Amino acid sequence: MTPEAIKRQFVSDLYSGAKWKQRVEKMTDAQITAIYLDHQKDTGTQKSPEPEPPQEFPLVDIPVVADSDEPAQESFLPHQNEDDFPLY
Repeated sequence: MTPEAIKRQFVSDLYSGAKWKQRVEKMTDAQITAIYLDHQKDTGTQKSPEPEPPQEFPLVDIPVVADSDEPAQESFLPHQNEDDFPLY
């Protein structure tokens, strides 16, 4: 296979629809090359980006513990304490 035929087959295989394959047959070699190079860039054949440096401090899941022996407060209902904070 010639390089142009390989590129045309690659572009044709990008989508499975019959209309796409018909469009690829009618495209010029310049259009095929442009699509081929654009998708080669997307598939990662270019230089990969630099990996991120490791974090200085690893993330640790720290459990939350009550500071005192007092029982936990009951949760407030919505608007339960709105009389304590008047609106002006």
